[in-house]
Amino acid sequence: MAHAVHAPTRPPVERPPEPRHGRRGLSPAFERLVRSHDWEGRAALDVGCGTGAATLLLARLGARATGVDIDPTVLRMARARAREDGLRRARFVAADAERAGYRRLNGGPPLDGVVAHLCFSERIARAAFRGLRPGGVFIVRSFHADMWREAGAVAHFALSGRQMRSSLREIGFRVGSLTTERRSQSFRSYAHFERSFLANPERRAAWQQDGRLARMERHLGDRGGALSEAFLVVEARRPAAVR
Repeated sequence: MAHAVHAPTRPPVERPPEPRHGRRGLSPAFERLVRSHDWEGRAALDVGCGTGAATLLLARLGARATGVDIDPTVLRMARARAREDGLRRARFVAADAERAGYRRLNGGPPLDGVVAHLCFSERIARAAFRGLRPGGVFIVRSFHADMWREAGAVAHFALSGRQMRSSLREIGFRVGSLTTERRSQSFRSYAHFERSFLANPERRAAWQQDGRLARMERHLGDRGGALSEAFLVVEARRPAAVR
C-alpha cells in the first residue's frame, strides 16, 4: 500500500550545490561512524540525501535504505546511481525533511538509524527522534559555528559543539561521539572566489543579500586568501526503553 508523504515545498537548509554528474562523496569521519554499525537487515533513513552517497553506503552495508530529498533533480541522479551500482535495497522519496513523518517514509515501523550529511536543523533532529526505535542511532554531519568565519556571519543552522550537544540532549538523545572537522579553501583572488565558490546563483544571491559577499570581497581582494570550513560530526542515540 502506498504511504502518503508531505509534498516538497522548500529546501530545509543551505548546502553546497550537487556536482553536475552526481558523484558527491561523504566525509571520512561521517563514513567511519556509519560503517561502525551493523546495518544488515536494518531500516535506515538518509535525510537530505542529495545524489544518494549515504543512502547507497547504507544499502551496501545491508540496510533497507531510504533517501529523502526535496529536490527531484538530485533524486533522479540518486536513482541512476543505485541502478548503476545494482543496489536494489536503496529507494528514494521526494519529501520535505522538516515536515515528513520519518516512520511513514519507512512504511510505518520505527527506524534503526537516521543519517544526515549536511542537512540538519532542530526540526530534523526532532523528527529523527520520533522516527527512531528505542536504541536507534542518529548520525549527523552539520555546519559548525566557525563555518565560513571570514565571511563574518554564522552559516545557516550552524552550531558550536556545546550548542549541538545541548540541543540533542534537550530533544532526548544521548550524545555519544562529537568531533569537529576543519579545513579551508584557498582562492587566488576575489574573482576566483566568484567563479568557483559562487557559481550557484542561489548561493550568490544569499551571500549578497546578507552582506557576506561584500565582506569576502574585502577579505580576498586581488591577493586572495582562505575561507575556513568547520563541521560537526555527531553520533547520538534515542535511549533504549527501560524494562
